[in-house]
Amino acid sequence: MSRTFSGFTEETLSFQNFLREENWARDAWDEMSKETWKNNVKPELNLLLSDCASALSERTKFAFQSDIARGYNQGGPTKFFWGAVVPQNGHRHTDIQLFVALRSGYVRAGLFLENSDKAKASWDFAINSIENNEQEATNAIEQASIKDIKPCIPMDPKSKGTPIPTKIDSKTNRWSKTFENHKQMDILRAWKVENPILQTPEFLEEIVSVFMQLMPLYRIISNHDS
Repeated sequence: MSRTFSGFTEETLSFQNFLREENWARDAWDEMSKETWKNNVKPELNLLLSDCASALSERTKFAFQSDIARGYNQGGPTKFFWGAVVPQNGHRHTDIQLFVALRSGYVRAGLFLENSDKAKASWDFAINSIENNEQEATNAIEQASIKDIKPCIPMDPKSKGTPIPTKIDSKTNRWSKTFENHKQMDILRAWKVENPILQTPEFLEEIVSVFMQLMPLYRIISNHDS
């Protein structure tokens, strides 16, 4: 019988705060940290995103899969843990991400895409699609905002994750210009790590709901085939 997401453990939710207090130093990634990543953070995040991918594949015309980032790189522990739901056979670095990120103060979830070399094709398609469907895209963003899912400014990697909303470009009245100025689109909802729902199975549906609220925009900007 396959496991399903039952909530994050306290070990997972407090781990980034511990690493932050250690300034994400290499020697903070000791045997205990490796065990916390292996036994708590990675499997819990993987279960959540795998369940989200299955739910979204059932509720939309798209086929999705989960894609988890590593918790450690050459510079030391990563400053947040994250993974994403991406198109089947896609990759988190090249495609639009329906992401979940665990930071020291918040768990964040939403839609992310940046103007990077790896994601250039997806970025150009998304920006052109918004420009060609500006009113429809604006309506989709405004409807998501009603549910507290809002476009946010780029953040310092060391940030605790406090969401800071951005606004539609005042000169052009176009969201596409806002995203071009930021060189990314980051549309999200956030929960403080102390929020008790994070440790319950109900948090899965919270995340799926965020992703479904973003689906009208996703359909506009994605070159994802069904």
